[in-house]
Amino acid sequence: MELGSYPDPYYLCSMLEYKNELIDELVEKLNLQQISLEPALVQSAQDIASFEDLKLFIERFTHMHTPASNLAEELEEEVDILVHKLKFIPTETRPKVLLLENIDPASPLQSALTTESIRIAGGVPLEIQEYKDADILLIKQDEFLLYGQLPQFIQQEEWSSIPAIKNNKIYIIKKDDFANVPGKDYLLELEILAEIIQPKYFIFGHQGIDWVNFDLG
Repeated sequence: MELGSYPDPYYLCSMLEYKNELIDELVEKLNLQQISLEPALVQSAQDIASFEDLKLFIERFTHMHTPASNLAEELEEEVDILVHKLKFIPTETRPKVLLLENIDPASPLQSALTTESIRIAGGVPLEIQEYKDADILLIKQDEFLLYGQLPQFIQQEEWSSIPAIKNNKIYIIKKDDFANVPGKDYLLELEILAEIIQPKYFIFGHQGIDWVNFDLG
């Protein structure tokens, strides 16, 4: 193989174990044939904890490979549209949202970026110790296990009286890799949250595909 010839677009990354699903996503969107990455840039992809972090990473990535790309600006415009629609809803009237990764035992999904996304989507994220205040309960768990566990879970004394369960506001995230890789499918996951949390304002067509309302009957 000639020096500088990389038939595999991920040659430099795979040799150094730098593969990352967010980077894969950007490579596909930008239709890149080959890339080279600085270790610091790859590390910054793994450390994304906010939308500003994500935007900065995309700006740095595109500056290295496609300087004319407006990918970061386009993403920011989409987020700004969502924020603008909700700007007149006071914080005190926004639903309190608890996001669980498992229900047996109940454990929260730990993601700084997703916590921020809940706020952007019009909700107030809760810690697990605040579960009794939850207006909306989001659950991301293997569906096969979840549907067998949910009926018993919602009948537990400590959970049965929370607003989310009393008002049939239990939602199951069907997207398998939801919040697994910070920044990957960012806009899609933000739209999922917005549809659930503020359904009067947002319909993106993800219901039934990426999320469902668990009907208590």
